[in-house]
Amino acid sequence: MNEQLIFDFPLRADATYINYIGSAAARLRQASPMTSVVFGSAGSGKTHLLQAACHDAESRGQKGIYLDLQQPLDARILKSLEQFPLIAIDHLDAVVGDRDWELAVFDLMNSVQDRPDAWLLLALGSHPGQVNFGLADLASRCRSAMLIGTDLLSDGDKARLLQASARQYGFCLSEEVSRFLINRVPRDMPHLLELMALLASESLRRQRLVTIPFVKETLRL
Repeated sequence: MNEQLIFDFPLRADATYINYIGSAAARLRQASPMTSVVFGSAGSGKTHLLQAACHDAESRGQKGIYLDLQQPLDARILKSLEQFPLIAIDHLDAVVGDRDWELAVFDLMNSVQDRPDAWLLLALGSHPGQVNFGLADLASRCRSAMLIGTDLLSDGDKARLLQASARQYGFCLSEEVSRFLINRVPRDMPHLLELMALLASESLRRQRLVTIPFVKETLRL
C-alpha cells in the first residue's frame, strides 16, 4: 500500500452508537463483519453510523478507517485497505459513474470477502436498487450486501439527540431550548450538531448558560 495515499478523516466525538436514536445502530452492530450498505436521505444519520462503528472498533482495540468520498481523493486510496478490521466509506454516491472508482470499490469488496476478519461499510443516499451504477457487478454486489436503512427521526427524537449531544459537551439543554432550535434552524442532524458544537464553545467562552436569548444572540436568529 502507498502510505501517502491513506487519509484517515477525523471522527466526531459525539458520533457513537449510544447517541444514535433509532434501530439502525443495533442492526448495524449485528451486521458485523458482513459487508454492509447503510442508506438513507441526506442528514438521516449515515455518517453518524459509520463513524460510530469506527469508534466502537477503536474501543475494542481495532483499527477502523473512515473515508469521505466527497473529498478530493484518488481511487488508489482503496488499494489494500482490506488489511484494516473496519473500512467505512461514506458518500459512495459521489463517485458513482466514475469507472476507476467503481472498479476500485468492487476490487475492495472482493478483497474483503476473502478476509473474514475485515468489515466493509458503505453509505449511499438511497437504496442500492435505485442507484445508477455504471459497473453492473458493483451494483449486484451492493444490492446483495447487508442493507441497513436509516431511521426517520421525529422532532421529539431530534430534541433528545440534541440534549444528549449537549450532555457530552458538558452543559444542559432544556426541552424548551432544543425545540426552539429545531423550529428555527434547518432540521437536518449534521447542521443541528454543528450548531451544538458552536453553542458549547460560545457558552464556555462567554461563561453563559444556553438559554433561548443566548441562542438567539449567538446564532443571530
